[in-house]
Amino acid sequence: MASNPETQALLEKALQHTLSEQARVLSHKQAPLIIEAAQKLGKLAGDTWNLLSQGFHKIKSTTALTEQARSIDREIDLISETNWFYLDISVGSIFARIEESFSIRPIEENLQLKGSILVRNHFHNLRLLLLEQLLGARMLINNNDYGTESERVWQQFFQRELGPDFRVLHGGHILDYSGNNANAQIDILIVPSDAHVIAPSASDGGKVNVLCDQVIAAVMVTSNLSVAKLSDDWEKLKRVF
Repeated sequence: MASNPETQALLEKALQHTLSEQARVLSHKQAPLIIEAAQKLGKLAGDTWNLLSQGFHKIKSTTALTEQARSIDREIDLISETNWFYLDISVGSIFARIEESFSIRPIEENLQLKGSILVRNHFHNLRLLLLEQLLGARMLINNNDYGTESERVWQQFFQRELGPDFRVLHGGHILDYSGNNANAQIDILIVPSDAHVIAPSASDGGKVNVLCDQVIAAVMVTSNLSVAKLSDDWEKLKRVF
């Protein structure tokens, strides 16, 4: 089957990517060991350009380019493993994608593809929304205010996405039935909507104490998470679970 404008666009992208990967190989500190692979990348770029110059209507297949690209990937992987250095060169995947553009997918598969794209775009939009809100919170002058506002952003996000079957509480402490306290300040607690929680001040949105079997998720919000802090907080939580 003949190619289409999408195939041409992908080939142009593949050409740029191949030349970029060749530049990385040539500038690598182990370049003398992989100079032949760099030459093969140059040949792959040349063959890609020759195919592009024919015009997308005349392109029938890119199988040969895909095989070249995958062979180069394997060669560089083998050399890097043998000589104990890391070089993450990958050109095979982009050429494999071009191969896919030559086939007409069944209607069902197209619908599945559109569905997956919609889901991906949805989560991408959520990520951007959260990023904008958290960046906006940085305009607050006081660090404590910034921390509180960041927690509020996450609390409202979880509540909005989880729906009415859950309650997202703005922090507190977790206890077991013997009165043991996790001794860790939890910024966000997610519990069932009918969970019984202890609100000492009885104020809306105030801090709470929650028994461990009522907790679905405990979230700690921090801007400077370290391995030591994560390990310490985890040990504290284990005392009541």
